[in-house]
Amino acid sequence: MGIKKILAAAVTAGMLLSFTPAVSMADSTGWIKDGEFWRYYTYEDGYVTYDWKKIDGKWYFFTYEGYMVSGADNVKIEDKFYDFKSNGECTNPEGKSKLPQGWNRIVYSFGYSAITRKYEKNSGWVYADKNGDLYKGWHFIGGSWYYFDEYSGIMYSCSGRYAGPKWIDGCNYWFKESGEMVTGWYYGGGYWRYAASDGVLFESRWLKDDGKSYYFDWDGRMLCNAANYKINGKYYSFDSSGACINPEGSDEIIAQGWYKKAFGPNSYSWYYMGEDGKHCTGWQKIDGKWYFFRGDGSMTTGILQTENGDYCFKDNGEMVTGWYKYQSFDSKYWIYAGSNGKVYKDRWLNSGGKWYYFTSWWMMVSDVKNYTIDGIDYNFDSSGVCTNPNAKAKKITGWCEKPTRYGYVTGSNEPRWIYYWYYYDKDGNMYTDKWLNSGGKWYYFDVEGCMASGGSFYIESDNKVYDFDSNGVCLNPYNGREPNLS
Repeated sequence: MGIKKILAAAVTAGMLLSFTPAVSMADSTGWIKDGEFWRYYTYEDGYVTYDWKKIDGKWYFFTYEGYMVSGADNVKIEDKFYDFKSNGECTNPEGKSKLPQGWNRIVYSFGYSAITRKYEKNSGWVYADKNGDLYKGWHFIGGSWYYFDEYSGIMYSCSGRYAGPKWIDGCNYWFKESGEMVTGWYYGGGYWRYAASDGVLFESRWLKDDGKSYYFDWDGRMLCNAANYKINGKYYSFDSSGACINPEGSDEIIAQGWYKKAFGPNSYSWYYMGEDGKHCTGWQKIDGKWYFFRGDGSMTTGILQTENGDYCFKDNGEMVTGWYKYQSFDSKYWIYAGSNGKVYKDRWLNSGGKWYYFTSWWMMVSDVKNYTIDGIDYNFDSSGVCTNPNAKAKKITGWCEKPTRYGYVTGSNEPRWIYYWYYYDKDGNMYTDKWLNSGGKWYYFDVEGCMASGGSFYIESDNKVYDFDSNGVCLNPYNGREPNLS
């Protein structure tokens, strides 16, 4: 569940008193495995975060999130560099204030990447002079220009985590993955670009090369496959190679049938001009297919939500009917639309004698167990078929694991149903805002009934922070600790 604040106003002082047992036991302390990472817990301070800890005579360092650093050399902490074995032991706890002359790769931070959905070491290249001091700013090395961050000394590169042009002293530049400054033509960041001999990128600027004219937008991207792109009051079109096909420009856009209006490289909208010379808007049937055009005349793609129902349109604008693999950002899932185009949501479908169900965001439910619909738990196989369509409501008691949300987890590139643990009393009532002692271990369930796990939870009514391992066991159930309000 991660770090989460639980507002438990409903937990009364009396409930907390009744929760404290007559005979106390020692609260947990020591190493705790959290997924693929190790953390260290102390009764006095909770999880060790962004600090050193000497354990059994060996030194370890923990990130801001409380994860042990391991398997990395030249990790920069404050103003020194440290090396760590794969088991997390620091081999030079005194640290290095200087690096060897030449190129060195350092680790400057740790964090969760929204791109890879993994917890990663953020590293970069630096260059040390003969005194061990890091290069800053512009430097000419081995026949090429490089730029090193004025603060950290990290070499600039326009690829990887921080892709894109680099703004230096009022101009944008492009650097290869190796750090070399680009001049002339270069394909980077998914677009062709052009840099002058001094490295400054062409932006909002024309280039005439080998008798052909090219244009680069505000971000230095060459236009291609674009029609009716407006530049200084005139419209220009560009072929797939980026060459302008009407370098003299036009005062008018295409005004008959379908036409595409470009707003930038690979950024455009389709429009349809009617016989009356006006943009079509609203629902239109064209060549036997249904389309919907917004108020400005642009063609709709993706999901359209209306008061009369939701509709889906393909990338070419055609309204969807029947089964369709829909892409939402970086996720793909099956949806279904009736013959009238309305997309199923919060609704069952019987297709070919098999039952399917669609969520409130139109997604077909699949590969999940104990999915609750109207108080009844159903199971669905990987193809979306419900394997127990005749299930009946039944009273649940004790522990129960249920799918609560759909999304990504650390280390996975595919979304899936994510399960949480719940607990029901003998009458089938779910534990919410409540503690549970099970097998001599204490657990806590939030206002929605989800078991707290894998982090620190603040319970407002007690004004205390409690810590839980990844299995939900409270590590300091008898006293908690004071919240850090700084």
